[in-house]
Amino acid sequence: MSEFFNFRAASSPEVLGTVRASSWKTLFSCPLSWFYANVEKIRSASSGIAQIGTAIHAGTALFDGPRLRGDSISVEEAVEGAIAILYNDDVEVNWDSSAQFKAAEGIVARSVNRYCHEIAPNVVYAAVEARCEDLHINTKYGTIVTTGTIDRVRERAYLSEDDGALTEVTHRVAEQEQIKPVLYRENVRDIKTGLQAVGYDDNNARVATIGAHHLQVGIYTIMTEVELQRPMDAPAEICGISTGKSGDIAVSDIRDVRTALLGTGERPGMIELAAKMLKDGDFRPAPGTVMCSPLYCAGWNRCPYHA
Repeated sequence: MSEFFNFRAASSPEVLGTVRASSWKTLFSCPLSWFYANVEKIRSASSGIAQIGTAIHAGTALFDGPRLRGDSISVEEAVEGAIAILYNDDVEVNWDSSAQFKAAEGIVARSVNRYCHEIAPNVVYAAVEARCEDLHINTKYGTIVTTGTIDRVRERAYLSEDDGALTEVTHRVAEQEQIKPVLYRENVRDIKTGLQAVGYDDNNARVATIGAHHLQVGIYTIMTEVELQRPMDAPAEICGISTGKSGDIAVSDIRDVRTALLGTGERPGMIELAAKMLKDGDFRPAPGTVMCSPLYCAGWNRCPYHA
């Protein structure tokens, strides 16, 4: 049984605050920026990059969701739905330039098309855009409430080899296997979009950029295991969709989503560090980060630490 099941304990008397699963990366990249947006509730317009990402997420979910129910929609319908989200009049968007705005529709259409044709047919999902109950994570400093919606829960198939090793195969191969035992395991898959969402490894093969996404995916894994009451015992994944000129898509396993959050015998995990930060109210600035910009930080105009 997974160690993450331990998080179902009742909350302690002191609730330190609520941290959305999608904001854990920001909490550690610039705690002060996180404070402005999540504690002081300062709101700013969505960036063009963020709006493009939101539209791509919506289009992929429109395509994947019906398949869980045995239904389907066409790729064209998924693209149309994504573009409708892109042009949502209820969302204020701060486009970087007129060129970005003009290019946005083509980027969204290309990305959703490629996902539907290249990624979706090769996987089996157990959940799509699943909203989890609020999770109370107890620490020695108090309780952190975390909320979020899981992009995907994926079922993966493995053949058990004679030497005990596991070889991943497609579900079609697994269903046709007559000799070797087949094991099915689940994981959390998170879809990430952006100019740097896809990179290259030492062999010049395309890979999804992991960066600090392991923190968010780790929290998603905690929430999913508690919600479903079963372990996510296959490696977590990032599906990276580049919004740059290449339009590349790549899926990569994340080696470890647990250690950074839970810590080791010698070092505290980032959940404990976050709890201490919330307890002390110590939200430090990080003016050297890429995200230190009026495009990304809601509190930019009142922050005294940037140039």
